[in-house]
Amino acid sequence: ASICARHLMEPLWPRWQKQPEWLWRWWGRRCRRTPPEKFVRRVVAAITICLVLIATLLAELLAWVCLPVLLVTCVMLLVQAASRRCDWSPSPSAERRDHFYLWICSRATFSRADYQDPSLQDACRRMEDIQESLQRVARGVDKQMAEIRRDFQVLRSELKADVSSLAAPHYARPAQPRPNVNVMISTPSTGAVEDVWEYEPGEFAETSAPTGLGTRP
Repeated sequence: ASICARHLMEPLWPRWQKQPEWLWRWWGRRCRRTPPEKFVRRVVAAITICLVLIATLLAELLAWVCLPVLLVTCVMLLVQAASRRCDWSPSPSAERRDHFYLWICSRATFSRADYQDPSLQDACRRMEDIQESLQRVARGVDKQMAEIRRDFQVLRSELKADVSSLAAPHYARPAQPRPNVNVMISTPSTGAVEDVWEYEPGEFAETSAPTGLGTRP
């Protein structure tokens, strides 16, 4: 986090590019029109060539290894710092200034698709994933449809049985025996039995029963 914050607080490119214009009087407007990526690459390449030449001359003329090794080490550190600092691939436009060291930390809406071109393998892999997901959905739908069809068949058979039982004729049903009942009628005042007869249930369903009715087996 500290490294990210420190590099985000630094300018996008080295400070020598933002020096006053009088230092670049011989270069003039050409320097301002040059994108920072090209400018930094040119400066790093020039410094690297100069240091390598000086190290080679010192090693050949003086036969002293310490100073050339030190210069070569400086060259390696310079190239490493520049490679980490800037994006060596040319940007689409010169106005783009988000290619610098740890530039991902400054972009809240970072997406890998914005900076990587989709390859054919990635497209094929995505198509295979989509096809597998569609097949899983199709299998789930087929399973649900099979369950619904099975439940529908069960309900259909039950409904058909109920309809057939309701549509059966009245005479086809078994007749139930109707027991005869002996009824005696007595006078409320004297309690004497006046008459006794047998009748079938339902014969006097619509008439009201007289007072003092009783049953006798």
